[in-house]
Amino acid sequence: MAWPTDGSESCTVIAADAFAGFVDPDDRPWECVILRAVFNPDECVSDPELRHYDSRSEVTRYPADLLWVPGTITDAAAWFAEHEPEPDECDYLDRIFIVRHDGKDLYLPVRPSLAAAMADQDRAGTTS
Repeated sequence: MAWPTDGSESCTVIAADAFAGFVDPDDRPWECVILRAVFNPDECVSDPELRHYDSRSEVTRYPADLLWVPGTITDAAAWFAEHEPEPDECDYLDRIFIVRHDGKDLYLPVRPSLAAAMADQDRAGTTS
């Protein structure tokens, strides 16, 4: 997933192996992340909420895992070529999330592993 840093466009989602030789355009800088997610437009299968991916909260319809942190398209393509991450399968039904409620605030769901790693000030309230 890539987006221009000047905010002129929304993000672009492409299959990672399709940009193996990509380099950053000269006219403006872009940022990029590599995700393992449901995305196969050739077979009309993809997560419709993938463009809303958030590394802290579960906002996509299917599981999405961050494989490589934000950086340039050139660096992302080099990382992908070096590491060649394999596709993966997982259950997307009956997943467990933590939802925090603090006073009048209701927070987005998070994975239990992320909730366990949160700072004390981010743990206030109750969970369900």
